[in-house]
Amino acid sequence: MVVGSFGSPEKKNLCSKCYEDSAGEEESTIAQTANKLSQLAISTPSAANHESPAVLTDEKTSSSAAAAAASCSTVKIKRCECCNKKVGLLGFKCRCEKTFCGVHRYAKEHSCTFDFKALDRHILAKQNPLVVSDKLRNRI
Repeated sequence: MVVGSFGSPEKKNLCSKCYEDSAGEEESTIAQTANKLSQLAISTPSAANHESPAVLTDEKTSSSAAAAAASCSTVKIKRCECCNKKVGLLGFKCRCEKTFCGVHRYAKEHSCTFDFKALDRHILAKQNPLVVSDKLRNRI
């Protein structure tokens, strides 16, 4: 059934009137999911753990709400492993997979357990393969 003019690929092959109607419906569903997410973000973490079926009706909404609740509850303050000082965004991650402040960022300062020599030997062995001459001198 053709209501108006022919559709274009930019408008999902719909006529102008049908495209405007579908765009309005999409905007209303986006606004509804945004409202649901804002209600979940305002609620307490204990309420987010007991997901109520009245609040979460759509599978997409429930998965995104669960991800939002998990990200809010897992905020971890980064601290130095040696002095327990808050490091924030400036924390230095060592190769021993620990975070340190500016004073303890060097391996000697925090008694690092990572074996730097073994790593360097492994890298050199990969970069410099063993060169062996040919055992048959008369080979063409």
